[in-house]
Amino acid sequence: MSLVVDVTINGSATEAIVDTAAMVTLISEKYFRSLGCHNIQLGQNVLLKGLSNNPICGQFVNNVNIKLGPKIYSWNVCVAPMTDNIILGIDFLKAFSAVVDLGKNIVCLGEHIIPGKLKIPPDNDPIQILRVHVAQKATIPPHTVGFVKGKVASNTVDGTQLFEPLPQRDGILLSAVLVEGKTFNVKVINDSDGYFSLKKGRLLGSSEPCSPLTTTPFDVKMGQKQLNLHLITIPLPHPLSQNLKSLYRAICVTYTTHHVKAWMIPSVSD
Repeated sequence: MSLVVDVTINGSATEAIVDTAAMVTLISEKYFRSLGCHNIQLGQNVLLKGLSNNPICGQFVNNVNIKLGPKIYSWNVCVAPMTDNIILGIDFLKAFSAVVDLGKNIVCLGEHIIPGKLKIPPDNDPIQILRVHVAQKATIPPHTVGFVKGKVASNTVDGTQLFEPLPQRDGILLSAVLVEGKTFNVKVINDSDGYFSLKKGRLLGSSEPCSPLTTTPFDVKMGQKQLNLHLITIPLPHPLSQNLKSLYRAICVTYTTHHVKAWMIPSVSD
């Protein structure tokens, strides 16, 4: 499973794999030639290990324009025979102080946040990560709780999506929320001493598809009180090993002994 981001190479849009294990940034020989670069003189030969069972030969080319987000970076890349069009290596990421956040599937380059998506084996569909922007300007006064309307940057949004907010300045907390549709409300907690403004179009975070929650009402008697509760089942996206199943169940027991309004129990199939 790899994180991929949208890039533009010498004016041609494609996807790049973000690979912190790759020492150099690589471009496919076939893709490089498709850019009309037949007459560009390639540089020194290098021996590359890790792309296949046997070392392969690559050649460097200087000053390739890589557009990532709104900015264009000029970088020396290695042309090599490989199946992926572009691999952004640690040389590029370190040179521009990139921060790769695999929890949110984003790459931060300075003030720019580039959302990505997970590329998983061909037998499965990729997990689409979508940008979420502020739909309407909102201002939250100090030490209050308010809401801002978010909008998914996609014409088609199917099923349930999990919205994950970007980190904000100290004292500001945005809630993660399960949503359906293109627009939805996000709770904003402003525990700071100043006003917190969110302008229309500002990037709020990202959303990704997830399985819908299911709830089952049931009654529990605690002492003399009869409580009407709901069992909330959270389907997990991937099968778990037996030890992780046991850990999840242990967490559920700990959680439910301290919370009586709702039980959050992951759905784990045996």
